[in-house]
Amino acid sequence: DTNPAAHPGAADPLELAWQVEALAYSERLIRATVGADDRPYVLYVERISDPTPDDRTSGVAFLVLARRTATGWEVVYRWDDPAEDPAPQAVGLAHAAGRIYLVNGLDYQDGYRWTRDSEINWHQEPFPPPPALTGGVASMLVPNRATGTLAVRGWDEPGDGQVVLYAAVRQGNGSWLWEAVDADGGGPADLQWGAAGDLHTCYYGAAGTLRYARRGSEGWEAVTVDDVQASSPCSVAAAPDGSARVAFFTNDPDDAVLWDSLHLATNASGDWVTADVPYDAFLEPEAMSSSRFVVVAPNGSTHVVLATGAPECGDGSCEDGGRLVHGVEEDGAWSFEDVAPFAYWEGRIIVDIDSTGLLHVVYGHGGGAEDPAVGYAHQVDGVDEACDGP
Repeated sequence: DTNPAAHPGAADPLELAWQVEALAYSERLIRATVGADDRPYVLYVERISDPTPDDRTSGVAFLVLARRTATGWEVVYRWDDPAEDPAPQAVGLAHAAGRIYLVNGLDYQDGYRWTRDSEINWHQEPFPPPPALTGGVASMLVPNRATGTLAVRGWDEPGDGQVVLYAAVRQGNGSWLWEAVDADGGGPADLQWGAAGDLHTCYYGAAGTLRYARRGSEGWEAVTVDDVQASSPCSVAAAPDGSARVAFFTNDPDDAVLWDSLHLATNASGDWVTADVPYDAFLEPEAMSSSRFVVVAPNGSTHVVLATGAPECGDGSCEDGGRLVHGVEEDGAWSFEDVAPFAYWEGRIIVDIDSTGLLHVVYGHGGGAEDPAVGYAHQVDGVDEACDGP
């Protein structure tokens, strides 16, 4: 490939290549993040014994937390005792200030936060909601990598279909400062820190409109981004200049099962503008619920990672032919490159970026329900030998 745009994240004139690895034979990918130490951390359910053909819920599985070191993947912790398992479907994962954090607040009766120190111990503490919050706390835990400050989102359901979005920031004394974000919101949402210490979130309003809110020095300010009338989870990223990017899917009117059109909205010009990402993509809605598929690099370029392939891959029957694709937008122009094969099953995709601007992607895939797996792909410095161009 002699086109330099095939390596869109490269620092000039250095080209970047992708390194792809199998991480685990896994029942389900739960969460993944790049820590403050630039290491990827992954939370997944490890399948120890296979389920029976008649009962997919049978068999033995454990929740596993792993991280990648210079020599490969290592298991940080495995919850062998089900009584200690922090409800894997409801766990937020973060790494900041030398510690690993897990949070489960979906049920306030049992809500808690775990902190693992640099040795081997887990510390558990209650995760208190504000008095008015009845909906729950989503498993979206995000750290400010510069300060180590943690943030989480939650919601209230006062009745009549109204959902009020909340967010909380952990204070230096260990308490959580809860604030109402938007009285018209709280559906599928994402939450991320900006470089200036501001918080950015995207979500859907009661009428199905795509909403965005930012917390700066004057508190939260919410606006409508697009009247798209969609309900697929969105993904938000903050640019170095303080603007934001919101990526979201819409579905094919003839096939409501798959979300097959990706769109990107930005307020870089001052007003929100939405454009199509010119690539055929698909994700199944349930798998997208914890996906993160857009980031902004230090140079301001916008990166998306998506799955593409024959639509029949969406039902788990596709053994090959699907692909994981990286796209980058610079100055309004998109470039795309294949990253790895993507035989769709449990097709969750989580992309993050480290302090040097390199992308890391963790994805759940496999050749159907009998062959689930977690894959990991990351950009590396150096020249891709498959690329002949400068």
